[in-house]
Amino acid sequence: MANQVVGDGSFKGVDIIQSTSKTDKQIDRCQFYQALVDSLHFRLMPDSEQSLTECVNFLFPNTWPSDLLSEYGEQELKEACSHCLVPYSGQLKHEYRDFKDCNGVAVNGPLLTKLMFAMHTLPVSTAECERGFSMMNLICSPL
Repeated sequence: MANQVVGDGSFKGVDIIQSTSKTDKQIDRCQFYQALVDSLHFRLMPDSEQSLTECVNFLFPNTWPSDLLSEYGEQELKEACSHCLVPYSGQLKHEYRDFKDCNGVAVNGPLLTKLMFAMHTLPVSTAECERGFSMMNLICSPL
């Protein structure tokens, strides 16, 4: 879409002018997009929250390794319980093992269901992303 806008010479009624200054350099697209992704990733999920995102993955079968070991996810299960204030117990461990045995198709057991509901209530927000785009709009304005 950006290439089309540049080709058309206008974006939302604002003329796009090619700079003729010799000091201007063309932006490397790949580097720009990677920098944008890195910035959004840092703002949305700082390193201090990385352990939380890693311990959530054990609940999603699409993130499981192809050679699933019997003890896979049990350490993450303990961490998730501590994050979500759900008591860890042998029954919960057995419910999680049953969950893995059926390849994550069905959640059977009240404790695992409670933990999954708690994990699904983690707030996901785009506020930081929106702030970044607002700042970008202040820098790249029609003026």
